[in-house]
Amino acid sequence: KKAKALKDLEPKPVQAGAANDLYLDELLETTQNSLDEATQAAIEALLKVIGRGVGMTRSEIMSKAQLIKSILDAEVDATCFQRFSEARPAVVQIRSGKSEAELKKLGDLMQAKMALWVSTTLMESKKMYTFSGGFQGFAWAAVLIQLAVTASGQGALKFLGQLMCVECPYVLATSEPSERLKKENLVPMGVLYLFASLISNEELPLESAQQLAEQTVGEGAGQVLQAVQIPTISGSPPKQGNNCALFVLTWVEKYCAKVSLVNAKQVLSKGGADKKAALEDLDRGAEGVRILMNICGRIWDPKYHETAGQPNVLGGWKLVDPRMEIRSKILACLEETFFFHPMGEIIQQVQGNGVKEVVGLRKLLTGIGWNPQTMEHGRWMQMVGQERYIDALGMPSGNRNMLDILQDND
Repeated sequence: KKAKALKDLEPKPVQAGAANDLYLDELLETTQNSLDEATQAAIEALLKVIGRGVGMTRSEIMSKAQLIKSILDAEVDATCFQRFSEARPAVVQIRSGKSEAELKKLGDLMQAKMALWVSTTLMESKKMYTFSGGFQGFAWAAVLIQLAVTASGQGALKFLGQLMCVECPYVLATSEPSERLKKENLVPMGVLYLFASLISNEELPLESAQQLAEQTVGEGAGQVLQAVQIPTISGSPPKQGNNCALFVLTWVEKYCAKVSLVNAKQVLSKGGADKKAALEDLDRGAEGVRILMNICGRIWDPKYHETAGQPNVLGGWKLVDPRMEIRSKILACLEETFFFHPMGEIIQQVQGNGVKEVVGLRKLLTGIGWNPQTMEHGRWMQMVGQERYIDALGMPSGNRNMLDILQDND
């Protein structure tokens, strides 16, 4: 019965922009349930080996990525398993007595289970910073990006993209979530943090970025993205990444074209009778994009700007948006969507009540739109009153990607 269940399950094509994939459901239900108890126990043991913690140093990220790769690829003699006595026996149990076709199916199941493990870890997390001080979203994104160069890692990222769309509708540019995001509701927030960290990282391989764009923006969105060359500190040849600023622009443009936001703008521009409902829709829309831009805005951190005539070519917007043209398009799109005439007057009339997210977005966009001629280098890390400027904007500090970690610019 088990062999027949494994044989009959064939991969289904992933629909562009779809929030769920039947093949993922089949893996986590039919395939999982068809396994004997010993194999199921072995899979759970390996997931526990992965753990829920992640650090933001090079060694922590590389070690975590290597451990996950070895588990996904069922490498019986993996060196990293020496630190985990339960790992090798679990891999042996999974491989024992399985045909090549069964092992392929089990490999897909492990990718799906790992994606679910990461998603659940972020949803259950009570803090968004690692023990070593880095932002969890950036840390997990760095681990997943190291995995993305492998076939099993790419598969896990595909499943993770589908799970993120289900767990947090706010990652879908066209969705109209029925509930507001709240600070105390970390279930969808952690997923949104990871999504924003992934799409704002130029080290994510182009193929993986295109796949994620198709899932969260819609069909054809991946074709808009472009490759960029990522330099390395060691002197080895540059790696190929994606223009993450362009990914953010593609998502924001689709998000701002949502029916609720278009209708809200029309009502408020013309002074319609349903003004209160329109303001609620506008504020709801501002909430999702504000949280996303809190993280994605780090692409334009002033620390990546030229200083003393020496361009910093190892990270940030110097690689993806050197003239800040993409930033200008993103800011213009958000301005037109949320701060059209007469929104300024309306905000004053209601004294910010009911539009706190719109007001917060205004503050954030002002910070992201800093002027290279007037903003001092490192200004975001300077104190403004009792807190750092970057914290006052609501943005995560610390290293943003592996280049930052290697360069240790913070």
